Amino acid sequence: MPAPRDRPTVDADPTGFVVSSVVTAFAPTADLLDNLRVLVEQVDQVVVVDDGSGPGYDDVLAAATSLGARVVRLPENLGIAAALNAGVAALLEPDAAREPDGIVFFDQDSRIGPGFVRSLTAAHVAAARAGIPVAATAPEFFAGVSQAHGERDGHLLSRQPIQSGLLVSAVAVGVVGPFRDDLFIDLVDTEYTMRAEAHGFVTIAARGLDLPHALGRRVALSPFGRVVRVPGGQPIGFTVSAPFRYYYRARNRVVVNRAYRRRRPFAVARATVLEWRHYVIVWFAVRERRRFAAILRAGRADGRRGRLGRIPDAVARAAADITWRAPL
Repeated sequence: MPAPRDRPTVDADPTGFVVSSVVTAFAPTADLLDNLRVLVEQVDQVVVVDDGSGPGYDDVLAAATSLGARVVRLPENLGIAAALNAGVAALLEPDAAREPDGIVFFDQDSRIGPGFVRSLTAAHVAAARAGIPVAATAPEFFAGVSQAHGERDGHLLSRQPIQSGLLVSAVAVGVVGPFRDDLFIDLVDTEYTMRAEAHGFVTIAARGLDLPHALGRRVALSPFGRVVRVPGGQPIGFTVSAPFRYYYRARNRVVVNRAYRRRRPFAVARATVLEWRHYVIVWFAVRERRRFAAILRAGRADGRRGRLGRIPDAVARAAADITWRAPL
């Protein structure tokens, strides 16, 4: 990989705020390479962290290296937080040629448009220059869904944004610390931004910026076994996570609520109500309702007893057998 100072700077930000990127990958396809071709032109360095995919993905990861990315391969699947932390460590290691001022995170299937990082950085720097203690900056929209919540001195604020597309300042990394790898996956970004806020930072949103992204699977709303349709016959759909992730969602919600319910009671209450509303909708969409409820109970029980890390094998097997009543 060429030294950072020699990398192309097609979309380099004029403020001089140096941005590098961490891209997390698991069982990557050629789509990762298409996304990297756009990204490497917009940042100073790219680190791709492969989360234990194994030798079957050597060719794709070698091709990522040929595009100018540095590839870090974890020995096994350790979860999104561990992958993010490994990428940050690679960028901030003591003998790094050039430490970034900020790090922008992406999933392997995140495809950005021209000038995306430039716009994200411009919003970040403008808010910091206005005296706002910015920990991170997110695009205003993620998959068309707004991540903005209110304003401060003319700058959009963001509430618990998704980690893909999130620009975190190196200063905040030093103060807030690493992502919680014991959460493994789900609410990792939520916990991080809440922890940053507990340290006095805020998260802002880059006005008008959108990161297209696929959010899980679409299924039809089907209470009592009947698909709900709009006038004209189109089914009403909503997005669900992979079944195994509901264990992590339920477990990590307990953990995050316990950590922040006193400091952020309204935010915790709101998020919990929205989460349970989603569970109720999903309960109507799965065929194996008792099994789905058992997965939620297992997650909540493990959260209460502090059993974190990877999903238990028995729960993972149960989740693998869950199917949807009306997939779209």
